[in-house]
Amino acid sequence: MALKDLSTIDMYLKRWILNASLSVEHSLKVNLIEDIQKRHIDEFDIVNDYHSSCSKIFDEIQRRREKSYVKNLLEKYTHPNYPIWVYLEVIPFGEFVNFYKYYYKKYPYGGFSSDLLYNVRDIRNASAHNNCIIHDLINKNGYYKSELVNILDSLLPNTRRRTIQNRLKNNSVQDFIALLIAVEKVIKSEELKSYYLKSIKELFDVRMIRDSYLYKSSPALNQMYEFCKEIIDILK
Repeated sequence: MALKDLSTIDMYLKRWILNASLSVEHSLKVNLIEDIQKRHIDEFDIVNDYHSSCSKIFDEIQRRREKSYVKNLLEKYTHPNYPIWVYLEVIPFGEFVNFYKYYYKKYPYGGFSSDLLYNVRDIRNASAHNNCIIHDLINKNGYYKSELVNILDSLLPNTRRRTIQNRLKNNSVQDFIALLIAVEKVIKSEELKSYYLKSIKELFDVRMIRDSYLYKSSPALNQMYEFCKEIIDILK
């Protein structure tokens, strides 16, 4: 029974992660296009410049030109000459992260950190492949990212920096918190942002509390829960 209930919590969490990461991806693409337009960068040139440094994804796009979901969009253009909005529309999230990093490095861009976006990608992929997100929360063999530590250091003035570093050594926790920060920083729609932050707060405040007997005997799990909940309460 306990395993079944824990699996239910994991299912709800993965559902939230997938939906939130999709909205983060969409918002990042919109924000990026707006930045390109503000800089008066040619919408074809930016794609061609990227093509010269990373051609592998364009081979994949060429193979997909006959796929029904993107055929009508891609066949309007001669491969590999696509405007930026078309390119962003057809590439997978993992490749978007690579393009975002390329753009972030080439232009001074005040958007979300390209480094932390890899954490968002990782937890999104884990959820999409139905991997268990909460099975290994006591593992602290990972490496914390200083950029995320700095963000949390300012958000949690009453929490020691060393404690933050210690909590972020768990990969799942670090990836989840990176997604939380992305939701708060990237999504411009206050209504949509509020929806995601309130729904994750409800999961932590209601369902996880109701099933707290599953992990009350584990100090490590309780530490991770309290750490994540404190951040959620601040961002709500």
